[in-house]
Amino acid sequence: ARFVAGFNIEGVGELIMEKVVAAGYSRLDSLLAATPEELAEVNGIGAVLGRTIADGTRQLEPQMRDVLGKGVRIAEPAGGRLSGVSFCFTGTLEKVSRSSAQELVRAAGGTVVSSITRTLSYLVTNDPESGSSKNRKARELGVNVIDEAAFLELVAPEAG
Repeated sequence: ARFVAGFNIEGVGELIMEKVVAAGYSRLDSLLAATPEELAEVNGIGAVLGRTIADGTRQLEPQMRDVLGKGVRIAEPAGGRLSGVSFCFTGTLEKVSRSSAQELVRAAGGTVVSSITRTLSYLVTNDPESGSSKNRKARELGVNVIDEAAFLELVAPEAG
């Protein structure tokens, strides 16, 4: 995900590519072989983004293969204390930016997702009692809904 996102395909960042990788397109060859229609079937991608990913990776294939041919590898994050824990953010955070919060999660080995599913560990929101659609869906699915302060406690480096 990080490798492809690093090539700056318009509208295709690391979170989008994490969805694509999770759907089974985890190697460059499998991604290049995917049709726009197949990519569009990935949860949260759709037809326009599927076409963008397919066209962008095919256009950048020579540069991608050149980088890989030089021995450059993107290290997978080592398992951290939040390995296997997923977070989704909604609303405005006050103490840290959303991108900084997402980086804190990744640095501790967790994952960031953009949608509420039964497998989500935490929805981070500025108002856990809100009636927003994400809050309602999280509660319906039994997902932990926490505020920014609780999130910062979870991701704070362990003293030691």
